[in-house]
Amino acid sequence: MFEELRVARYRFTLQAGEQGLELPAFKTAALRGGFGQVFKSLVCTHPALECEGCPSKNICAFPYIFLTRPDENAAIQRKFEGVPRPYILRENTDSKTRYKSGETFSFELLLMGEAIKYFPYFVYTFDRLAESGIGLGRNRVKLLSVEGLEMQSNLSYVLFDGKTRRLSNKLVTYTGRALSEKIQMVDSEQVTIHFETPFRTKWQGHFTNKADFHIVFRSLMRRLISILYFHHGVNLNADFADLVKKAEIVQTVLQDTQWIDLERYSTRQDSKMAVGGFVGSAVYRGDLKPFVPFLLASELVHASKQAVFGLGQIRCVWW
Repeated sequence: MFEELRVARYRFTLQAGEQGLELPAFKTAALRGGFGQVFKSLVCTHPALECEGCPSKNICAFPYIFLTRPDENAAIQRKFEGVPRPYILRENTDSKTRYKSGETFSFELLLMGEAIKYFPYFVYTFDRLAESGIGLGRNRVKLLSVEGLEMQSNLSYVLFDGKTRRLSNKLVTYTGRALSEKIQMVDSEQVTIHFETPFRTKWQGHFTNKADFHIVFRSLMRRLISILYFHHGVNLNADFADLVKKAEIVQTVLQDTQWIDLERYSTRQDSKMAVGGFVGSAVYRGDLKPFVPFLLASELVHASKQAVFGLGQIRCVWW
């Protein structure tokens, strides 16, 4: 079902400069701040024009990565609120926010589908962003290295060395074919889904802290359909209405979740924005076979809104 899915995973390691570094608790928000502007300065050939009226908009990396506006006639677009961006920023799991001069910290970048070919732009963008400063006080940091990570084994390959300034675009891509092999190995009627980062989704028009299986499934299904269609050129053929009906009868055995409020500052809108969601775990029981491919794929590409900031990361444990 997801044979055409392609995901690449990278680890960026930065070093705090002479003034040290202070990041907010929501670290990926600081990494995302200013990222788009620097990216655009690197790739834009008509900086005086707005993207919408630019003659290069259909071949430029910037509108594809950051604006992702599909053809208005695309039938699939009318079903959803928006199109997911083809990248994800994942912060490290420790709670440290202050770094002394010379200390390092890392984060992960995931690219999907057509976005993988733009990997060098991401490296040079973060290299320049590091020089201009990030975090509270906009202190300067240094990009030490970028590694390509194997999705399952966590083996790493150095793709960028901050000392030599050499960049390799070695493909370290996890494909849906490998996922298909994993799908065949799952035969279970019970699963625990761990919501590793805030899961932000709507139910009946409002953001919800309910982790009913059908609510979770609707969220990840919409995201996967859009990722495949807009970033892989694949129209996923399945009876989604029937899948939703089946999801509604999957039993929620246990829900142990709590809502976490996060906040980020939007430079474009010049305002603070709430991006909270629920974390924890939930146990589900029932006929899960139709949902195995969706759940395993969502472990790779996240499953909720605001995934570019690392939200919606899930981990499944099958019983």
